[in-house]
Amino acid sequence: MNRRRIALLALLAGAAATAGGIATAQTPAPAAPAGAFPTKPVRLVVTYPPGGTVDAVARILGPKLSARWGQPVVIDNRAGGGGLIGGEIVVKAPADGYTLLFDASNQAQNPALKKRMPFDTQRDLLPVSLLVRVPNMIVVNPQFEARTVKDLVALAKARPGQIDYASSGNGSSPHLAGELFGIMTGTRMTHVAYRGGGPAMVDVGHAGAGHDAEQFAGQVRRRAIAG
Repeated sequence: MNRRRIALLALLAGAAATAGGIATAQTPAPAAPAGAFPTKPVRLVVTYPPGGTVDAVARILGPKLSARWGQPVVIDNRAGGGGLIGGEIVVKAPADGYTLLFDASNQAQNPALKKRMPFDTQRDLLPVSLLVRVPNMIVVNPQFEARTVKDLVALAKARPGQIDYASSGNGSSPHLAGELFGIMTGTRMTHVAYRGGGPAMVDVGHAGAGHDAEQFAGQVRRRAIAG
């Protein structure tokens, strides 16, 4: 929970057309001859908007994959739904390896957090690689009155529910870390979900506190980091 896992996921299988309609069973695409992949641009679906950690890692990885493969790697930001929007796009794409999902820990957490899922994570997605581990941290605006974690806890206890904290989205690792922080400290803060860490940090740079790994130099102060 205290570390976001940014993983590259590839579609395991696509829906197969049948005489009666579209089958729900997933069938792996035929294997391509050795050395034949890729022969066209590869689409990297990123489940967060530009400006956050996941997007930054994807944009570092994209050119390296492109140089190695000799084909363009297109970054396609599809934020929202705790990764479900991007995930569903990949699940519905042809199972030929040309549409990849780039996400944090959403796909692992969503089945336990969502009442309804538009796809079966374990059946429809195949994990390819764990790329980086990013620690969560508490950051505050320099003008925020809490100067230490101890100050933040005391302030939150004195003003239950009156202090907002931002995260990169409902069900995200920073959101869960914030809730765990409240349980462990006996405090209650109000969660404000954003569609990514980048937009959240823009607002934290103006007011309040946040649980995320992005930092804008001079605009926020770090107060704690998860080990």
